[in-house]
Amino acid sequence: MLRTATSGIVIATLVALFTPAVTAAEPRVDLELAFEGGLSPTAPQKWSRLLSEVGFDRVQLRSTRGNEEVKVDTLGSGRNISYRVSGVILADNQLIVPGGRFSISDRTKLELWLERLRQDGPELLTSAEKPPFNLTGNQLKQVNDDLMQKYDHPTKGQDPRVVIDRIERKLSVPMEIDRSAMTTLRSGSHIEDELEGLSAGTVLAAVVRPLGLALVPDRQGQDVRLIIRRPSGSEDIWPVGWPLQGKRQTVVPQLFELLPVEIDDFPLQETLAAIQDRIDLPMLYDYNALARHDINLEDIRVSYPGKKTSYSIVLQTILTQARLKGELRVDDAGAQPTALRYNHRQPLLSRVTSLDHRREPLVDILDGSQVTAALTELGVTHVVWLPDSALGPWESELEASPQLTLVRVCREGEAWAIAAGLYLGGARPLVMIQNTGLFESGDALRNVLFDLKLPLWAVIGFRSYLVENSPDTAKKFTEPILAAWGIETTLLDMPNMAHKLVEHFRKVEAEGRPGVVLIAVLEQWRKDQIVITTMGSAREWPKLSDHPLDFHYIPSAMGEAPALGMGLALAQPEREVIVLNGDGCMLMNLGSLVTIRSSAATNLTLIVLDNGIYEVTGGQQLASQKTKADFKLLAQAAGWSSVFAFDDLKTWRNEITTAMTAPGPRFIALSTQTVGDSYHLESPGPMPQRIANFQAALSQ
Repeated sequence: MLRTATSGIVIATLVALFTPAVTAAEPRVDLELAFEGGLSPTAPQKWSRLLSEVGFDRVQLRSTRGNEEVKVDTLGSGRNISYRVSGVILADNQLIVPGGRFSISDRTKLELWLERLRQDGPELLTSAEKPPFNLTGNQLKQVNDDLMQKYDHPTKGQDPRVVIDRIERKLSVPMEIDRSAMTTLRSGSHIEDELEGLSAGTVLAAVVRPLGLALVPDRQGQDVRLIIRRPSGSEDIWPVGWPLQGKRQTVVPQLFELLPVEIDDFPLQETLAAIQDRIDLPMLYDYNALARHDINLEDIRVSYPGKKTSYSIVLQTILTQARLKGELRVDDAGAQPTALRYNHRQPLLSRVTSLDHRREPLVDILDGSQVTAALTELGVTHVVWLPDSALGPWESELEASPQLTLVRVCREGEAWAIAAGLYLGGARPLVMIQNTGLFESGDALRNVLFDLKLPLWAVIGFRSYLVENSPDTAKKFTEPILAAWGIETTLLDMPNMAHKLVEHFRKVEAEGRPGVVLIAVLEQWRKDQIVITTMGSAREWPKLSDHPLDFHYIPSAMGEAPALGMGLALAQPEREVIVLNGDGCMLMNLGSLVTIRSSAATNLTLIVLDNGIYEVTGGQQLASQKTKADFKLLAQAAGWSSVFAFDDLKTWRNEITTAMTAPGPRFIALSTQTVGDSYHLESPGPMPQRIANFQAALSQ
């Protein structure tokens, strides 16, 4: 596509690069650090806190034992891969890990280093300290200008050596292929993607990457050369396209065109090819990463319900189904050699982010029947619990099990003492609480672990685990506190992992140690939708979600939340908009049902929470209670075709997929219970600041 830059006309092709959604099975990274003598007494504690906050799954510190090796060990393979990093904290308080040297103030660089390890594996680790490619500014400009040249020959099915040779003959910068890389290139492989029309740099990077090779700019004094070789882990490599700058709607408007779509169990590759033909957008695959995660594209089929939507939403939906992620990247083929487009913080070719900028959402890490079966297999006799949103849905199955006794408690500290009594009495208890309850457990947990020394088990809901940049401090401290207590912990963050729960408790049982399984609190439908709350829902929804696209319409004009949502849906047609409205608010603006239905806001879902009272103002009864008003019938009378009503939690959970994927706009009435306590609603903060934050999130 064409875009205009202030410095002149820049012919830029937008590239979609598809790679595994690593976050669906993001590799675990454990870190073991040896610290030298001479550090201040508080330094190890500060490093431990920082590294836990950065995102390492486990941090262990110890004193040095002679010559320490700095390395990354790879454990497992495919989707079960994990990494164990060994590093050193020097006497000058510098952290040394493979490919990096960091100070205690280098949080951002550490986060980048960890993200590159998770995304690319240890082979492509690169130092966070070096300038781009370790080149001078003039050298970088020379390479950049050279690699902007457009490649005007077909590539699909070609021998990589033919393409490389054609490009080399047009470059002014010398290019070499080392002996090992040449052997690989002679293996007889052929190029999978059609790269004609892209820049020489993107073509070279895309051609060699599937072979485990990289294009590396190399500095030799005042001279520079390009080398094709296996990446060493200590150098920057040329990326497949550059990070997209600006709004997607502006750069690639065709992605946001509305069209009728229905995909019924169709092969993913054919679906993407059909989309590519219509939007004229090159689509490249990260074959190296796909192979590393054991993903066979030929086996993937996708579906999308018949509705009018945008290409952007279709792509997002089918890639999520396939557990892939896509990133839009800009390729400056034929651009005038003016400004450099290298961004040192986002250069690696497989560092991609999902279209919704969030980890892939999942639902029901374990369902009640799986949990009950696993606990029965382990011989658990009593579940001592104070549930949360992650564990609460298991209640009916746990209570119905003839092998399990459900023991409800008033606070979490009490649960540990009850479990201790059960264990001493010959039973096999398991504590089931939320991570905030872990903090409340304090002294009771200390007593059980260190005075009584009982090897108790617990399943703990990990609230806010997948909420990026969450202010919820429970997320920040959960794992460090468990590590401080010395409790062996494992995290379940994917569906159907009951066997992992069993394996973990079997392991700690054999060791005579206590154990904890953390259950990630994940959402199925919370992706990049806009969620509007008002009145009662503005108090309850923040307990379940903390997302920059949550907009709490407080203070509000009562009854106008659906209208606000409709305006947003029309302005943001590529996003789904969900309005959580109260029954009292709905009655104040029933006309909005007709207005919305007659509009083009097919990306709107209106959910009415019907509890029969004005709860925020003191619990006064609605007039609808006397007339037995039926919101489902009111919506149908207004012309809505996708209308649903649910009056029990189990049915709602079973039918949510049907309701939320029905043709829009969608109307859902939920019969809810009153909160029952003194209902106090506070403003979530100054409205101007919340609006600024919300608009900033929309622009991402």
